[in-house]
This record gives sequence, structure tokens and C-alpha cells, in this order.
Amino acid sequence: MYYHERTSSCLPIALNLLSNLKYLRINKTSPIGNNELYVEFVPVRGAILQMLTGISPFVFWTGSLLWDHILYMIVAVYIVVIILVFEVFSNYNYLIFFTLYFFFFSTASFVYLVSVFVKTPTVGSTFLVFFRIFTAVIGFAVYSWYLLSNKETLLMIRQWYAFGLLDPSLILMYGMNKIYMCQARLERAFSTARTLIFGFDTIFEFHAIWIDWLYLILLSVLFFSLFIGFRSRLFKRLLNGFKNSEPREKKRYAIIDEASTTHGESNQMVRTGSAQTGSAQTKSTPMTTTTVSESSNQYGKPIVVADKLVKDFGKLRAVNGLTYTVREKECFGLLGQNGAGKTTSFDMLTGLSIPSGGTATIAGEKITHRIQIGYCPQFDTLMGQFSGRQCLRIIAQLQGYSNIEDVIEMVLTCIGMTDHADKKIQHCSGGQKRKISVGIALMSRSPCVMLDEPTAGIDPRARREIWDILHNMREKANSSIVLTSHSMDECEALCTRIGILREGDMIAIGSSQELKSKFGNFYLLTMVLQNLEQSEQVKTAVSEKWSDAILKTDATSASLNIVYQIPKQKGSKWSETFQQAEELAAQLEMEDFMLSQATLEDAFIRLNTI
Repeated sequence: MYYHERTSSCLPIALNLLSNLKYLRINKTSPIGNNELYVEFVPVRGAILQMLTGISPFVFWTGSLLWDHILYMIVAVYIVVIILVFEVFSNYNYLIFFTLYFFFFSTASFVYLVSVFVKTPTVGSTFLVFFRIFTAVIGFAVYSWYLLSNKETLLMIRQWYAFGLLDPSLILMYGMNKIYMCQARLERAFSTARTLIFGFDTIFEFHAIWIDWLYLILLSVLFFSLFIGFRSRLFKRLLNGFKNSEPREKKRYAIIDEASTTHGESNQMVRTGSAQTGSAQTKSTPMTTTTVSESSNQYGKPIVVADKLVKDFGKLRAVNGLTYTVREKECFGLLGQNGAGKTTSFDMLTGLSIPSGGTATIAGEKITHRIQIGYCPQFDTLMGQFSGRQCLRIIAQLQGYSNIEDVIEMVLTCIGMTDHADKKIQHCSGGQKRKISVGIALMSRSPCVMLDEPTAGIDPRARREIWDILHNMREKANSSIVLTSHSMDECEALCTRIGILREGDMIAIGSSQELKSKFGNFYLLTMVLQNLEQSEQVKTAVSEKWSDAILKTDATSASLNIVYQIPKQKGSKWSETFQQAEELAAQLEMEDFMLSQATLEDAFIRLNTI
């Protein structure tokens, strides 16, 4: 009775812990079964973030495997101690250790393979649960079918596990049961079961424990081979069919045909490429002041060069012929509506996805090679169990800084996280997580930093501070910055040039002022009255001067400021309109007046609606 109580209470707990070790690096917060083993899934973008520091993929994944091995062995030793203390297995205890050891490699390789396709912890956990159920149901369905059809064939199926057991946990369960059934005190009780169920008599027969070990080793080799294959760029090229898609003809928009700002970028690309290769392309059409942003000539050598980048997802073309150049000390902004292709463009430049066509280089290195850049992804990929300081320390070590603590303190000060540096990421607010992600990007030693919506969710004061940091880094460190944003204020404050994406096409490139001048279709005129009695006189005079002017001030408002929207006519100049407004204000004896262009937001809306 004493032995029965001890074994019946201990064995299920041990097997439960063992069966759930497969959730290593997959399940983020949910406890499995009755244990409280919390483990973390490392997202694909989190791995990319670390690899963009220049670390070798072999070193990265080898280090991950070794660390997972250490964590696993801690739990495995704990389980073995429980088994020894409660005397669950009186014989062959050393076989338990080898079984657990082989189980680790098959489980780790399977989880790594799943992590290639799974993006979130919830999906990963759900997939593994259903996978285990599926393999068990299919396996025992085939087992039952053979049981009813042919008992001799059934014995061969049992011996060789040929009915599709791809779940290492089920193999572990079989192996542990075999060792348990071969205990000296239970040898007679299970003598018939061993022969009929598993087809062996002693534990050292091939069809006993050896076949389980061999099966786990084969699964390890299979899963690791698939993992390496799926992670390789060769596999990604296979998915694309090794094609090199050509850009399609861009859609024509009426307002852009007036003076497209994208043609000059192609000329700039040709001249840049020819300067590097010395080819006959030097005879291409030279850049002109009407087609190329003048600001691009103020900076140094090209850092980011994208030439006709194309990305297809099946029949959907997400990016079509993306072409631009970013030079030293330049900040290039990508603007576009949701789904315009901004993040997809970043994925290609950072190596997260393979372009379907075109080429790109960063600091002279092709993006298909291992590159080193600073990168802040659109969504935070920080590990929740670490503090902000620890996350920065990991990246600083990967970047190879000798004065790691000094660098960390400087970055924490810059992003305003000194007081919250030791708080765990999972307890940080969304804005605080965003600051840490920006700080990680700033630690890069690369001449290029790529920021995907860097200040999303950050309070206005911290946003201004990050703007100042980026501006100083660009000016003093000779860095080039590529960013995407939905904030027009951010682009105007940081970007020397801005590209507008629409349905995967780059439809306009230029400085903020150039875009507003070319695509802003109105002026805003503000008249400041001396008294309210002048209101009707001003309205009449403005209507006579500009018949199509639109009153933007509420007619019932008792304000001394009257605002009009004056449509911009083709060929009209701001200086001429300003002179007319000045003469009208003097004639009406206004207190003051102001004439301003359409904002960048107005130009953006026009480019995306007409």
C-alpha cells in the first residue's frame, strides 16, 4: 500500500512535467497542466533584431540551443531527483537520464522548427496542443485499424512505430513506460504485457529502449534539418521560385503627371551605380533641378540604395519598383496609408523577407548578405522577463562595446528611461517599451538606422526628446536614417526628404517644402481684425478678390481672426498671392494678416485620394 501511494502520486506528476517541456521557447505566460513552468517564445523579429548586430546565425542559434539545454537540464535533474527519492524506478535509473537527454534534442528541434512559422506565443501553444492531439488520434486510429484487420502486421507496426508518431512526447511516454515495466519487482506482473503490447522481453532488446532512443535521434535530425532548411535564404528563394520580377507600369494619377518627383530618383540611382561600377551607365541623363530634390546634393556618399525593389505575395504586388537613395547625414521618410508597402519595404531591407525582384545595398553590402544596421520594428519584440537595462546590455554586448555600462546609461538618459531602467519589460507601458526599442536601434554602430514608426504611443515630451536625439545622431555621427511614420509633424521635423507610397508605388519624392509646393492645392489666409465691425467688409473684399475662396471660420463665431482657404491655381506663385494679400490687408486696415501654404498632411491626403 505504501509503495502504491508513492508511485501513483509521483509518476503522473513526473510524466506531466516531462510531456510539457516541449513548450520551451513557445508558451509565454500560460501554465501547462498542473505545473507552473513559464517559458518564453522568441519572436522571429526578435531574432532578426539580434542578428542585425552582425552576429553569425550559427553562433546565435548555437547559443540559443546551449541556453535551452541548460534550462532543460535543470528541470530534468529535478525530475530525476523526484524519481529517485520516491523510488518510482528501482532499476535502470541511468536509462531515464539518457531517455530525457535524447528527448531534449528532438523537442528543441521541433520547437525551433515551429518557431519559423509561428509569430505569437498563443498561436504556438495552440498549434502544439492540436498537433499532439492530431498525432495521437491518427496514430491510434491506424493502430486500431490494423488490430481489426491483421494481428501479425500489428506486431510489426508496434515494434517499428511506423504509424506516424512525430510527437517526441509520445515517444518519451513509451520509453518511460517500458523502463517502468522492466523493474525487477514488476517483471512478472508485466511479462505478458511487454510481449504483447511492445514486442520485447528485456529492456536492452532493440525493440525495447533502443528503438525509442533511435527514434528520438532520427526525429532530432529530421527537425533540425528542416529548421536549417526553412531558415536558409535558399528556402526563401524557393518560395519565390527564384524569380526576378520586373516592376509593372505605375498607375497614372492626374496631379502627379503635372510634375513627377520620382523620375529624378532613378537618374540619381543610375549615376550612383555608375560611379561605383565605372560602367557605361555614366552616359545616362543627368539630374536636373526640376526632377531631383536639391537637398540630396548636400550630403555624402550613398548608404542605402534601393533599385527597383519588388515584393509579391502570390498574385498581390505589395511593393512595385521601389527606387531611392539615402546618403550620409540624410533622414529619408516613407509615408503612406496602411497597406501601402512601408513595413514590407523595411522587411526586405532588413532581411526578414527576400525581394521578388530588384536589388538593394546598405553601406555597400547587398541585403541578401549578412548586414549590420540599427533597427526598430513596428511592434516591440522585447523579452518580457528582462528589464530594460538587461535588454540594452544584451545588444551592447552583441555590438561589441567595451564600455557597456557607460553606453547603457547614456542611452537610458537619452530616451528618458533612467527611473524605469530596472522595471521588467512585461510591466512597462506601451510607450516605455517603445522607448527601449528606439534605444536598441540607437546603439547600433552601423551607418544606417531604420525606424518603423519609432514614436508611436510615446507622450509628446518624450517624442520631442527622441527627435532631438535622432537629429543629433544624424548630424554628428554621419548616420543615415530611414523611417516610416503616420505623423506629419515627425516627418517635417526629422526628414530631409520624404517619399510617398501608394499601393506599392513610390508616387512622389522630395523635401517637405517641395511636396507642399507641388501638391498642396490651396493657401490659408488669416485676417486679424481690429474690431468685429470689420467682419462683413473683409468677407466682401475677399470674395471679390478670390471668388473661389472658402470661409473656414464659423459664420457665427465672434472671433477677430477670419480664415479663408484660397484654392491654388495652376502656375500661381506664393509670392504673388502674398503680395495681393498684403495689399488687401493694408486697404482694409487690418491689425495683421498671415498667408501660409497647405500642410504636408494636406498634400499627403491629396496624393492618396485623387
